[in-house]
Amino acid sequence: MAEPDREDGDLGSRVARQVMNWHQVRRGWAYSDEAELWCSGEDVPLMPCQAWRPEHDDTQAMQVLERMTALGFEWTLGGGAGGVSAEFRHRDGRRARAEDPDRRRALLRAALEAAGA
Repeated sequence: MAEPDREDGDLGSRVARQVMNWHQVRRGWAYSDEAELWCSGEDVPLMPCQAWRPEHDDTQAMQVLERMTALGFEWTLGGGAGGVSAEFRHRDGRRARAEDPDRRRALLRAALEAAGA
């Protein structure tokens, strides 16, 4: 398992805000009185904040990849003995690349850079 993301702060939260375009709200949720939730740009509750962990969850990391594709980016993931590289390229010429021993973290860091974070 990869080390916690000390360099970038809370990587998952940054991706939620800057790539996914989500925001946090406090609302009633399921059987709890209130919870911190991620909401879409249309203010639709998506999930509790603590449930969003794309740096540890392949399905959530793929949601980020799908979002980047929807934003017009092409992508490449490559791996080898030294780790994983992720690259996003936009038709307008923007490019972003990140390397990390963990494939999800490489993807998330490249997505943040490509989104202009």
